[in-house]
Parts: sequence; structure tokens; C-alpha cells
Amino acid sequence: MRLRLALIASLFVGLGLLVVFVGGAPSTADGSTTEGAGPRATENEPRGGSGATEGNEPSLMNRRLAGFTEGFLELMARVPTPPSHEQVQAGAQVIALFNEFDLEAAAGLYEKPSVGQEEWVQWLRAGVGECGAGEPMMVKDDSVRYRHPCERGELEVQFKLSPESGKIGGIMMGARGIPLADPVREAAETVMRLYDQWDPALFRASFSEKFEEEKIRRFLLDVRSKHGDCSLGEPDLVSVRGALILLNCERSTRLMKIELMQEDDRIKVLSIRDPRQ
Repeated sequence: MRLRLALIASLFVGLGLLVVFVGGAPSTADGSTTEGAGPRATENEPRGGSGATEGNEPSLMNRRLAGFTEGFLELMARVPTPPSHEQVQAGAQVIALFNEFDLEAAAGLYEKPSVGQEEWVQWLRAGVGECGAGEPMMVKDDSVRYRHPCERGELEVQFKLSPESGKIGGIMMGARGIPLADPVREAAETVMRLYDQWDPALFRASFSEKFEEEKIRRFLLDVRSKHGDCSLGEPDLVSVRGALILLNCERSTRLMKIELMQEDDRIKVLSIRDPRQ
């Protein structure tokens, strides 16, 4: 019995360490709206059940241990893996191009380099300055996310290598520690005005045509019913036409993701969900 209890205790310690390092990735929702799961239960909140204490007979203890071990192994399988050699090489090229962007050189790294990408990089570099080598934050399948220290903040870069071409097929890039771009700040303020008081004319002027007015109105009402009054907090991650912004609400902290159209700065992506881990 003592041996079994000691083993269970050691598994708890291991799981406690794993929970610290196993975190969720930022939202990448590209639909019209999403509201993530509500506030997580705290350790002091009830978790249901009759309150009866289970017995300690050996057969029950064995079943507990078997189930716990299975859960432990499942968590072990989720421990982040290091980037591949190809991902490391691509990451070094990404930050080199960030520090000195060249559209012709980008053609050798990206499947679809564009002038818009150059504008995006130049805006970020003007904010954070030159950036150094990064540390991997997350590796999942063909995607990897790095965090780079910079002269005036930090840069987060996530990209995915195409298995066919070996080039970067998709990339996300954002900065920490710098202000929001003016159009993004104005769009976020517009969302909060609609959150406080619905205005059909303001909605139509601020959102792209793919959004349905009634759907957005109900979405914001649903967020308010769950989390109460909210106000804009600090930016979490910013880019030239988008951002993750913390919302300070009565009953929780939320995270708003907002992205704007390239052509006219109207809102093309809006989500409100749990903050990043």
C-alpha cells in the first residue's frame, strides 16, 4: 500500500510540472465571431458529486492508479517537441529577413512573398527595432512558434513549412510591448462602443459585408451576459492590421482578436475568448 501511495504522489508531482509547461496556442479563428469557453473552475469551487468518500480497498486503488497512469502518459505525449532542423533553418532566415527585408530574397523562403508582407514587416520593425535569435514557444505538426527579443519589445513568429516545396506556406507575426496601430485601436474602440450600446449604422460602417448584423448583436449580448461590463485593456500582441487585446470584464479577463481589411480597414475577423496561456 505504501508503495502504491508513493507512486501516486510522484505522479502528482510530475503532472504539476507538466501543467505549467503545457499551454494553449493563441486563437487563430478566422470566422465571423467566436466566444471561447467560460472562466475555468478554481480549486475552491465545487466540482459536483454527492460528497461521499470512496473506500480504499486494494481493487479500487488499483483502478485509480491505472486510470491516473493512463492520464499521465497522455499528458507526456503532449510535451512540446523541439523544432526540426528545417524549422530551425527557416526560423533563422525569417528573422534575418525581418531585420533587413528583401522581396527578392523572400521569394526563396516564402511560397507567396508580397509587397503587403514587406509593409507588415517594416511596420513591426519600426516598432520593436532589430530582433535577435528566438526561443521556440510551441511546435505542433508542421508549425513552429518562436519568441524573439528585440531592441524595444518582443516579436512572436509562427510559421508552417509546406511539405511539398519546403518553403513557408503561412506565417503569423506580431509584437509585444508596442502600441496598437491607429486603425486597429479605432476598430477595437468601435467594438466596445457597440458592446456598450448597439448602433446599426456604426456596425455597417465598421464591419465587412460577411458579418450579419443580428449575429454580431447577439454575440456581444452573449459575452455581456457571461462576463458583464468590459473595457479595453493592454495589447497582448499587435500587428499593422490586427491585434490580440485583453479585455477587463466584471467577472473575468477576456482576449479579443481583431483583424482589419487591407483595402479599407473594416473589421474582417473578431473573436472574444480565454486569454492565452
